[in-house]
Amino acid sequence: MQVFKIFKDAVLNKSDAVRGIFLKGGQVFLYLVILATLMAIPQTIIAGKLVSTLTTNFETVANNIPEYTLTDNQLDKDSGEAKVVNTDFIVYSFDPNDDVSTSELKDLNTNGLIIENQKDQLYLAVNNQDYHIKYSDGLNASVQKSLFNNMGQFQFLTYPITFIGIMIGQLVMLSFLQLMIALLCGFSKHSQRLKLTLSNRFRLGILQNTLPILVITVINLLPLNLPFQFEILLIAGVIRTVKVMKNIKVIKY
Repeated sequence: MQVFKIFKDAVLNKSDAVRGIFLKGGQVFLYLVILATLMAIPQTIIAGKLVSTLTTNFETVANNIPEYTLTDNQLDKDSGEAKVVNTDFIVYSFDPNDDVSTSELKDLNTNGLIIENQKDQLYLAVNNQDYHIKYSDGLNASVQKSLFNNMGQFQFLTYPITFIGIMIGQLVMLSFLQLMIALLCGFSKHSQRLKLTLSNRFRLGILQNTLPILVITVINLLPLNLPFQFEILLIAGVIRTVKVMKNIKVIKY
């Protein structure tokens, strides 16, 4: 397929890649999707690890919920001793006598999810939002354990959904990046000499930014934190695109 042939030429930095300036609109979109898909892989891996850790945290909480009993929709005194369990993303407290304040739990993990079995309700707090589930609403130890243990049941759906969401975000960002490159390259005398339109520069910029995008993607797959990635790709894209325009010769008959 022509798009993949041009992609290969762009990766290998071949001069033939300049042919991509004549790609049709649908082919340009496909090319952007290919790049966005590659860029989404590192972030999807990170998101997958977070989901896996969160699932494990919920299982830890479920294993620490006592087999409490209720009387008049309140925890019995013999339901178990008070405890606090702090995981990566969740702080769980079993507090039958309401001895632990919610502010104390939030101090243990300021950005985490707070789950507390209080005397007459289950208290949840996340992102400064508080939620309350009364035991009178049908909540008991069995239901609560089952709920937390099943949090990872649909984990297999999380990865494709997360990947698609990240890929779409990368596609929007990449389109904006290439538009900026096309606009900036328009100030080059070589663009004016070749009489390149915005569309021409956009296509040419995508091809010339392919290799830098792949390099950034590989770096993101490694345990490295490279700041200012957008700015790096913007500068690299402009420099490489102007360089190619400079080398294009106009043959006059």
